[in-house]
Amino acid sequence: MDEKELRILERAITYTSMLAEGIDPLSRTRAPQDDVIHQERIRKYLQYVEGVLRSYRYDKLNPPAGRKRTIPFSITPDQLKHYRFSDEPVTAAVISRQLDELSAAEGMKTMKAADISAWLIKTGFLKEIQYYGKTMKVPAEQGKNAGIYAAEEVNSRNERYIRVTYGKSAQQLIIRNLGSIIGSYVSPSAKKKLNG
Repeated sequence: MDEKELRILERAITYTSMLAEGIDPLSRTRAPQDDVIHQERIRKYLQYVEGVLRSYRYDKLNPPAGRKRTIPFSITPDQLKHYRFSDEPVTAAVISRQLDELSAAEGMKTMKAADISAWLIKTGFLKEIQYYGKTMKVPAEQGKNAGIYAAEEVNSRNERYIRVTYGKSAQQLIIRNLGSIIGSYVSPSAKKKLNG
């Protein structure tokens, strides 16, 4: 795969991911709530396509030999400075996927959205509640103040759930604290650059 093809593939992955989150990838704004893009079935298919594109990219960049992922996830300050903050709220899955794209090293484990959520619970930004018989995460008061949002939604099986999204300030909070979240080192100078 040449550099041009890789750039096109990366853009296709980014656009598909944003569409799955209900964000217009060209204007980077949330599509109106009545837009077809917000239908659960469409969202699921877009997430599927995104996964296929990511697998294709991984297969092209990593030949079959030695694919086992044993190295813990890490990211360098230089890689992290390329993180693109979204003006529209995004899910933890979108944040972790972008971090994966930036760090993409052979044999490295992926960044998990669950790690982000666990840290946010531990630090009091999120809390867990019982919601229609299921445990769901919602922003605590501190999280609301930091730009974490929750919206009640209904999936294709007509089940209610709470979708948590992160505004730009919450995304910055996560990136600033990434060293604590993933247990790797992010230098103070890189944190300062991100906050600048």
